[in-house]
Amino acid sequence: MRLFLAVDIPEDIRSNAERLIARLEIPSTKVRWVKPANLHITLKFLGETSSDRLAAVIDAARRTAAAFGPMNLSVDGMGVFPNKIKPRVVWLGLKGDLDKMAGLAEALDLALARKGFDREERAFSPHLTIGRVISDNVKGQIIRATTAHREMDLGTFTASSLVLYESQLRPGGSIYNAMESFDLEKTV
Repeated sequence: MRLFLAVDIPEDIRSNAERLIARLEIPSTKVRWVKPANLHITLKFLGETSSDRLAAVIDAARRTAAAFGPMNLSVDGMGVFPNKIKPRVVWLGLKGDLDKMAGLAEALDLALARKGFDREERAFSPHLTIGRVISDNVKGQIIRATTAHREMDLGTFTASSLVLYESQLRPGGSIYNAMESFDLEKTV
């Protein structure tokens, strides 16, 4: 199974992102746009995981989620990874309880490392991936779009759970199946 842990995005923000992507008028032959149903904030990508390790993942996720409370977030701004010279990923930015979210990502990483999973090598960078660039000749369009939408608000929400997803790679794009959800339970 190809697994990852993430925070879900509410339907209104998914719809706002879908409308934004349509307004950009960059064809899917140039950028592989993420389907609105697949929008999420990845906290830990586990990759290929054998089914005999699933219980360990669930245990680590449940215990970690219970130690964190809900997070208030807003989807705000647009940019690219790794940089404007060679954009590969188009993303929407986040504001709000990002320190808490980074703490949750770090705690998940540590809890899963104790169960034998590899530690994350890159620093946590909270964002929503909305597209993957597949054609270099769209760079100018992408840079103009991200500059024009650098400061925009697609909505606010409270993240109150962590979700374990299985990602199934298909010719028409990935399909994400929620396997289990864990409430962010800690109260102040």
